[in-house]
Amino acid sequence: MRLLSASIRRIWLCLSVVLLSANACQAADTDAYRYWKEVPRTDSHREEIAAIVLDAEIYAATLPRYADLRIVDEQGAEIPYGLETVADSTRESRRRHAVPSEVVSLREDGNAIEIHLRLPPQHPAVEGLGFVTPLTDYERKVSVRGSGDGVDWQPLLNDGLIFDYRRFMDVGNVDILLPTNSYREFKVLIQQVVDDQESPFLELAKTLHNGHEDQREERVTIERRPFRIDRIDFLHFTTERHTDRFQEVDYPVVGFRVENSPEQKQTYIYVTTRHEPLSALSIQTTSRNFHRRAVVQSRIADSNDPLAWRDLGQGNLTMLDFRETRRETLTIPFPEFRGSEYRIVVNDYDNPPLEIVGAIGKGKVYHAVFLAHPGTSYRVYYGSDSAETPRYDATTVLAAVSGESQPLILTPGDQVPNSTFDRESHWSVTTLLNSRAFFGSAITVMTVVLGWSLYRASRHLDNAANETSGE
Repeated sequence: MRLLSASIRRIWLCLSVVLLSANACQAADTDAYRYWKEVPRTDSHREEIAAIVLDAEIYAATLPRYADLRIVDEQGAEIPYGLETVADSTRESRRRHAVPSEVVSLREDGNAIEIHLRLPPQHPAVEGLGFVTPLTDYERKVSVRGSGDGVDWQPLLNDGLIFDYRRFMDVGNVDILLPTNSYREFKVLIQQVVDDQESPFLELAKTLHNGHEDQREERVTIERRPFRIDRIDFLHFTTERHTDRFQEVDYPVVGFRVENSPEQKQTYIYVTTRHEPLSALSIQTTSRNFHRRAVVQSRIADSNDPLAWRDLGQGNLTMLDFRETRRETLTIPFPEFRGSEYRIVVNDYDNPPLEIVGAIGKGKVYHAVFLAHPGTSYRVYYGSDSAETPRYDATTVLAAVSGESQPLILTPGDQVPNSTFDRESHWSVTTLLNSRAFFGSAITVMTVVLGWSLYRASRHLDNAANETSGE
């Protein structure tokens, strides 16, 4: 038994060392990143939502999904963040929330009724009442009183009006808004709950004399109609912000060349960028009056084949310039992509090639948004070959509080090479320990060793038992 216990302890010791080593490598490791930028300190004396502007240097050095972007405070702690695109145009809308009320009592008073309503527990303060009725073509006056204890009643609204004018036009109103209050009980007085409505049908009466019609009379009938209410809802409203359009900027290219292929009747425009998030490419040309079909392609990564291109988007390049007519479409859109080499293939057909003098990229602007503490300095690290995309809950948290204030825009400083960057040690230790394959192999080996140890221990126990029985 002592042999079995010792074997199990050795196995668990080895497994614990592996797990603790891996956990240690999950912490912020700034040695794994080539560059860093200083982030300006905020002047605020309270916690703020801050947004770091991603610039061309950050785009050029980061992985496609920004997996190697980290924000670190002055204590070396990793700060959760969320990536957001910058909105160019936003709008706000008011959302209506309705909860059925609890009817305490209903009292009839002549041609009016008074309804006592109670607000359900945990419901937000009442901002209005919504009437649900199957009737059409009506107009009713409504007054409301409120109370916190059901004894002392205070007037809230004296001249509310709900109506439906459907016989004339699709115009109606079934909601009444209340002033700000904290009451939990309400009395709603509705006037003229029974009205006289003219029937759309005529009553026809005939008088016959000797089998012949002697007189015809048309009479209009009047119907007495009670104001039927299915329910009354308590209303409250929330404000939601919607993005109509995202900010789009021009990203200058860092390389540009043109090749003409008379055999293929095509023009190839090669464009090199700094890995910015592009969603369109535009050409610059001195040619006039043309209409050509074009395709934007990106080079397939990790391919030595010069023909390894894939299509991103296509469109028409058009320039009309004649007298007062001028119309141009020189931009080809495509789904957002972060590459460094692009090619625009222009189909010339039997036309002379276009005079292309330049190209420019277009794309959105990204911010890294986080909660900044007052008086704290931050750095943004980036430029790793093997970092994995972090999983933060910052996006959910920031979405819940973003409506309270606009973020503070922070432009990072100059790019600084990280003097402690060590690619070899990072690849040999950190990458290995963070690898799923490594963990799977380690657990498999540990399982085999544990099984073998248990087998040997059981054999020793059997031999010991046989020797004892032999004696």
